[in-house]
Amino acid sequence: MESYHQYFDENVNSDQSKGSPANGEYFKKLTVGDQVSDADISAFAGRIWGAYSNKMEAIMTQKWAHFGIVQAPQAWTDIRRTGYPALSYPKDSGPGATVTGIVQRVKYPNTEADNNTENYNAAKDNVGGDSRDFVLFWAKKLQ
Repeated sequence: MESYHQYFDENVNSDQSKGSPANGEYFKKLTVGDQVSDADISAFAGRIWGAYSNKMEAIMTQKWAHFGIVQAPQAWTDIRRTGYPALSYPKDSGPGATVTGIVQRVKYPNTEADNNTENYNAAKDNVGGDSRDFVLFWAKKLQ
């Protein structure tokens, strides 16, 4: 409910233009009269909660829906940590494909290997290499 109120308030108080994408305007400015009641939000949340047999999946999916917009790195970390929401990722199988799956971790910057070689080598050896495909010890393998 709080997430809804946050986004609603941001829209009502924004400087974005009124209108619709059909008119070349991408944000419909809401008014206080457009607000959904707390009872409707609770009823919707209850239906969503009841639809999931795995409650961790329900919680993490809703958290992702909120954080996916405002804190994408947090959402990405939560997916890697819990495996939820279970998203499908397209694979690049074309000629010369270099990205064949979801990125499991951020690689160290090239400057680290150039300017801090001893510590870079120790760190990459400690985690099993400096590869975007390496799954960290706390993360789940995403497919």
